[in-house]
Amino acid sequence: MAISQNFLLKPQIALGLVPTHLGFIDALAPDSNGSFPREKNGHIAIVAEMDRICALAPVRPTCVQISLFPGTSADDIAEMMADLKALNLEVHLIMMVGGANPMNPAEEDTVVAQLVPSLKAPIEHGAVSVTSTSIEEWMNGPVDIDLKTAIA
Repeated sequence: MAISQNFLLKPQIALGLVPTHLGFIDALAPDSNGSFPREKNGHIAIVAEMDRICALAPVRPTCVQISLFPGTSADDIAEMMADLKALNLEVHLIMMVGGANPMNPAEEDTVVAQLVPSLKAPIEHGAVSVTSTSIEEWMNGPVDIDLKTAIA
């Protein structure tokens, strides 16, 4: 079904999405060489999907939130960022961490070693915001932290 009319986003809010519907393995996580998954035509899968969404959505998104895994190629990150910006999308990055618990002080060096290289991307390519996923570890089980105190 073709959309006959697009609607202008009037409020001063960002409208976007996290394209995890593509799947982490199929679109977001790099392969063993640090390369993003690509479609048959060579386009980075994340960018190709956002291009389709921007073209089809009756209210065009203004931003996208991308999960960025340690070990992703700097060249692929640069290509993805440039291509998403070419779609007039603000890019927000979620720094992913694997194999270490960000909530465990004993694993802090391992977590930092993963995050620091990834933090070069938002600096070099002008991401709008950067977040991390440390919440995921404490959702896995008991933690020696009082959440009420931590939030206060």
